[in-house]
Amino acid sequence: MAVIKESELAKVKEVQSKYQTIALALGRIKIQKLDLDEQESGLVTEFEACKLQEKEIISELNTAYGKGVLNIDTGEFVTS
Repeated sequence: MAVIKESELAKVKEVQSKYQTIALALGRIKIQKLDLDEQESGLVTEFEACKLQEKEIISELNTAYGKGVLNIDTGEFVTS
């Protein structure tokens, strides 16, 4: 059995330490990605709900006033 030099052992330990640091950083990134995916999914759901709400409002306005266009600044609904 041979014992390696302290300088060689130090190099091996340094590389192992770098691996651990990198693995930890990659783990943090993966967790951040999972959090971002969850946030994105929630926002997509909210976006779809807003689109549905918009369609419902347009349908209500068309039923009440006829087919037309709303000037959102003045509240004026111009039928076509």
